[in-house]
Amino acid sequence: MALGPDLLEPASDPNHRQFFHSVAMLAVLAVGGIKLLSDPSLGEEEELGLLAASVGYASHILMDGLSPKSVPLI
Repeated sequence: MALGPDLLEPASDPNHRQFFHSVAMLAVLAVGGIKLLSDPSLGEEEELGLLAASVGYASHILMDGLSPKSVPLI
């Protein structure tokens, strides 16, 4: 899932980073992940899958944030 942001917003030009490459998306991902992980009906495998996908997506945005182009707030 680390390629998720680029699948949603392909790198068609140097300024392709919009909402799915933003700090706001990290916040949405964090809040949504916390809510989903607190669901008692999720099994251990689903929780691990959700956690792995979230960490992969977040790491992509954080690494892009360290690049010279950075990432937008929204």
